[in-house]
Amino acid sequence: PQQIAQLESAVNQAETNYKNAKENYDRMKVLLDQGAISQQQFEGIELQYNVAKEQYESAKTQLTLTREKTAPESISAAQAQVKQAEAGVSAAKTALDNCFITSPIDGTVGAITATIGELASPGYPVATVGNLNSVEIQINVTEDRVNNLKTGQEAEVTVDAASDSIFKGKIVSISPFKDPRTQVYPVKILVPNEKSLLKSGMFARVELMVALYSEVVTVPEDAVVSFDGTKIIYTLEDGLAKANEVETGAASMGRIVITKGLKSGKEIIIEGQELITDGMRVKVEGRGDTK
Repeated sequence: PQQIAQLESAVNQAETNYKNAKENYDRMKVLLDQGAISQQQFEGIELQYNVAKEQYESAKTQLTLTREKTAPESISAAQAQVKQAEAGVSAAKTALDNCFITSPIDGTVGAITATIGELASPGYPVATVGNLNSVEIQINVTEDRVNNLKTGQEAEVTVDAASDSIFKGKIVSISPFKDPRTQVYPVKILVPNEKSLLKSGMFARVELMVALYSEVVTVPEDAVVSFDGTKIIYTLEDGLAKANEVETGAASMGRIVITKGLKSGKEIIIEGQELITDGMRVKVEGRGDTK
């Protein structure tokens, strides 16, 4: 503080005066002992010496007292300055950190949507980062097949753009909710992509084994008709149409498995079912049967 600086200057001046007075006092004392000056002259010099000494001691005492008084205030002020400086450093560090955007995942930058000088706002992406070590494929499954799938089930994926290589994947999620627009269930398949052959947006074909059958009855999918939620296949018996309530399984390449309600070798009606009823006589124009 300014007051302490002034007192320090006063102490220095008083010390100089004291030293000069003491030198003069010592010299005059020698002269007094030699009888070169009178006692009265020496007493005047001695008085000057004592005054200079008292002034020096008084200046030192004043400086010490002032320092002791102002020390706590100085410490508090210094501590406040330190806190203020720390706050400034913290704010500067935050501002510096905000200059860098860190991706929450390891990956490759696929697109940068921000421009230099643009203000980045929450909710608006500045870049797109993708990790293609594994890729996710979404397929849509109809309600009659979705219950034949389960998470962890293996899938074979073929991508034309990847030299028709076959990739092995697994089902990682099956949505319990039907898409209201497409009326199908989204199913996601995770496929390892160590060689980075698969890219975002590529078209893929997925094969899943929904069931394994041996010696089962299959019919053309068109042979199965539904009435009020009941699945029906019409068979031909003695020239008459007979309605058979059936249960179906997996379907592939235009044919569907009949798990219940129809025996192998039966003649079935595959066209015009909407025009006939149970027991109606029908005219056969072509023949086919179950397999």
